[in-house]
Amino acid sequence: PTARHEDVMVVDPSGTWLADFTQRMSKHEVELIRSPVTQVPFINVLGLQKYAENNMRVKSDCISSSAKFLPLPTTRLFLEYMAHEIPRVLGGIRIKKDLVTDLKPVDAAELERLQIPSGIRVHFASGGSLVAHQVVYCGDSAVPNVPSCIQPHITHPPKGM
Repeated sequence: PTARHEDVMVVDPSGTWLADFTQRMSKHEVELIRSPVTQVPFINVLGLQKYAENNMRVKSDCISSSAKFLPLPTTRLFLEYMAHEIPRVLGGIRIKKDLVTDLKPVDAAELERLQIPSGIRVHFASGGSLVAHQVVYCGDSAVPNVPSCIQPHITHPPKGM
């Protein structure tokens, strides 16, 4: 819900939303997004299609491969739509220019001091940290970064292999 946006923080090294995706699409000159126009990260699944219609871009930027399937948007249209929608939809969400380096459970004494039932301490490359109620961690898939609280539970090789 929009009312909870002030409680959300996105941590990204670029300081912007979808920066890595935008950079990869531009770098590799990807012409079409492989997902249909209804696959967007917002509640309104028809938003991109309506955006294309409102800007008279359906014929030029929504490519139909078959009458059976929805059209595919061009990367240009998709990124333009994201730039248009993100401030509107995600207004109030804080974006921190930093990198998450570790996640640790908050100990009982700190939970009591903070008067919260549970928490995860998020550590940043800048040296700071904060306590979060929930964390969704989407790190670099090329470089494994296992939080220190998980490392003791890892077996090598994994059981069953």
